[in-house]
Amino acid sequence: MRLTNGVLWPMPITLDVSTEQAAKLKIGDRLSLVDNSNSEGLDLAVLTVESIWQPDKAREAELVFGANDRAHPSVAYLWDEAGSHYVGGKVEGIVLPPHYDFVSLRRNQLLSPIHQLNLFNRHAKGASSGLQREMLEQDRRFSDT
Repeated sequence: MRLTNGVLWPMPITLDVSTEQAAKLKIGDRLSLVDNSNSEGLDLAVLTVESIWQPDKAREAELVFGANDRAHPSVAYLWDEAGSHYVGGKVEGIVLPPHYDFVSLRRNQLLSPIHQLNLFNRHAKGASSGLQREMLEQDRRFSDT
C-alpha cells in the first residue's frame, strides 16, 4: 500500500468492533487490550480512543491486498469476520505477552520486538523470514489466477 505521494505505507493495524460496540464508545475512553488465549485473560495494553470510523472495506481490500475477491483469505476475513467499525488511538503497553513455545530459542522473554529484530538482523544478514517468503508466494499465486 502506498500513500498518494508514493511512499510505502504498511498495512494499517486497527481494532475492529461491531456496530453495537462502536455506538457505546466515545473519544477518550480507555480500552483494555486483553490476551484471551488462556483462561487468565492477561491485560497487555490500554488503548485510549482517539477515533472511531466505518471503513471503506472495498477500498481497503484493493489497497492492502490488491484484490477485493473473497477467494483471497484475508479479503474474506475482512468482509466476513472483521467488525464494521475501526477504533484507533494511542496504545500504552502494560506487559509483553507470555510465550510458552520455543522457550529455549527466546533466551529472554523480556526482549521487546525491536530487540528481537536487532537480534535477528545480527545473526541473519540479508535473510527474510520464511513467513514473509510464504506470504509473498501466496500473493503471487493469488494474483496469477
